[in-house]
Amino acid sequence: MENKYDLIFVIVDAEQHDIVIDACRKSNAPVYTAFSVQGTVGKKSFKLLTVEIETPKEIILVLTPASKTEKVKKQIILDADLDNPDNGILLVLEVKDLGGYSSLLGSLNIE
Repeated sequence: MENKYDLIFVIVDAEQHDIVIDACRKSNAPVYTAFSVQGTVGKKSFKLLTVEIETPKEIILVLTPASKTEKVKKQIILDADLDNPDNGILLVLEVKDLGGYSSLLGSLNIE
């Protein structure tokens, strides 16, 4: 079992949630979760009667073995068109330690 993991942190508009989750599935990312937040990425806000409206965002967290990170990252960037900076942002963070995942780690074997 691999002992180096990365956390891929993706922030996109809420309507791109399914695109990112589908990219995770296509690349066999074993563990991911998402939650809704308010905020801006790029220039995705607008004014309505002088009130600044920010489009809802989704944060998708993907835990993956380090050896699979590049494959998962490329699939998300391609499918969600993250080369366009207004579409969102993706960060890869090295995981130094894990806790509470002992039963989960055995299921992280992906191709």
